[in-house]
Amino acid sequence: MAVVFLDSNINLHSIQDDPMALNYLNTVVSCGFIQVITRSTRVQGNSHSLIDHVLINKHLSGSNHGTLVSDMSDHFMNFHQIATTDVKHKQKLQLSRKFTIENMDRFKLLLRGSNWNQILACNEVDQAFDSFWIEFKQAYDLCFPLTVTKLKRNIHKRNGYMTNGLLTLLSPL
Repeated sequence: MAVVFLDSNINLHSIQDDPMALNYLNTVVSCGFIQVITRSTRVQGNSHSLIDHVLINKHLSGSNHGTLVSDMSDHFMNFHQIATTDVKHKQKLQLSRKFTIENMDRFKLLLRGSNWNQILACNEVDQAFDSFWIEFKQAYDLCFPLTVTKLKRNIHKRNGYMTNGLLTLLSPL
């Protein structure tokens, strides 16, 4: 998860009137982020603006964000609070799919047996894609179902650098 705090001086309250603000917001969204602060972050007299931004690329349940109104500065303070969980009591489960040779062969066979004529004849690109996706996803989910795996400390890698040798060293005698 990434959290980005910005004092960009681009007023997101003016995206209706300012093409630069709209372009900025579209760029933020196209890069996989969302702006979580929606209220004004600077108020002077009758003028208010949203020029301080907090961007996140993944929402975690229990996380919180907002703006603290204060006269310590001409800008209000923004925050993003990430919820913590007690790792010892949380059961570690992982969703995964099994991409065995048998499953891949079955998937290819299902795709070859599908009737694509209706999709190929469709002149509306969105409708053609939706039809394709439904057919593809059904075959995909059938051949590669999601399975829940309980992670075991000395079998499954916890980080990318945990090799089988390191896991063996960590196992109890």
